[in-house]
Amino acid sequence: MNHVIYNANGAIIRVVTCPDSMVLMQVKEGEFRLTSQANVGADDSWVSDGVLTHKSSFPFLPNHIELVADLQDTAVISNVPAGSVINWFDGVTEISDGGDIELSVDLPGKYWLSISSTPYLIKEITIEAIAAT
Repeated sequence: MNHVIYNANGAIIRVVTCPDSMVLMQVKEGEFRLTSQANVGADDSWVSDGVLTHKSSFPFLPNHIELVADLQDTAVISNVPAGSVINWFDGVTEISDGGDIELSVDLPGKYWLSISSTPYLIKEITIEAIAAT
C-alpha cells in the first residue's frame, strides 16, 4: 500500500510504502494521510477533500511569449494564483502574491520560467526576446 502524506492545501508532500503499523510515524504535525493502491506522485496528483485527484493544466497561461529585448517591452503573465512557486531562468525562486508576473530583458535569447501551484500541473513558459531593430 502507498501512504500519501499531504498538507492542508492538498499538496502531496511525500508517498511512502511501509507496513500499516508504521505509517503514523511518517505523518508529522500539520500533515494528513490517505492510503492508495495506485502509484501517485506530487507532480501529477493532489488531495481534494480527502480524495486523491489528478492535477489539471493551468487554464490561462501561455506556452510561449515573444518580446523585444530593449528593457521597455514587457512580457506579462496574468492571473497567477497567490502562493504559486515561480522558478526563474536565473535560478531565483519566488512565491507569487497573486496577479501578474512581468519580465523585461536587454539581451536577445530564450528565457524560461516555471510556475507550480496546487492543484495545477507545473507550467513551463518560454519567453523569446528578439533583438531590437
